[in-house]
Amino acid sequence: METLGACGREVRIYGLGELPEDGKLRYRPISEEGSNEDLASCLAVVASAGNQLLGETLCLGKHAFALPEGGQDEQLINGHYFERMHGGLARDAEQARPDELSTFPDALERGDLPPGPRVLPGNGLASERLEDLLSALEPGASRA
Repeated sequence: METLGACGREVRIYGLGELPEDGKLRYRPISEEGSNEDLASCLAVVASAGNQLLGETLCLGKHAFALPEGGQDEQLINGHYFERMHGGLARDAEQARPDELSTFPDALERGDLPPGPRVLPGNGLASERLEDLLSALEPGASRA
C-alpha cells in the first residue's frame, strides 16, 4: 500500500472493504458496477493474476501489473502468458520490486511497454461454428 500511495496517482482498491481514504488511496467495497466503471476508465490495473480479471483487462485494452498469488499454479501460468501477450508485467507477489510497481504507470504513459494485444471477442465466430454444427445434424436429432 505504501508503494501504491507513493505513485502520485489516485488508486482505487477493492477487496479490503470500505476504509478511510489515505492520501490518494481510495478503498472501495466490492461492487460489480463500480469496479467495472473503474476498470473501463483506469490507466492500468494492479491485481493478482486471476484469469477473469486479466481477460477483462485484455479485452478493454488495459495493461496490468499482475501479482500471481504464491502457491496458485494457475495464477503463475496466467501471469506468464499475460506478460508474453504484452498485457503488462507479471511478478511473483513475494519478489516484486517496489520500484517496478511505482514506475509502472509512468512507463505506460511513456510507451516503454509494448502495446497490449488487440484482443477481439470471438463470440461471433464461435456462434457461427455452433450454428454450422447444429444445422449439419440430421433432421429430428436432438440439439440439447
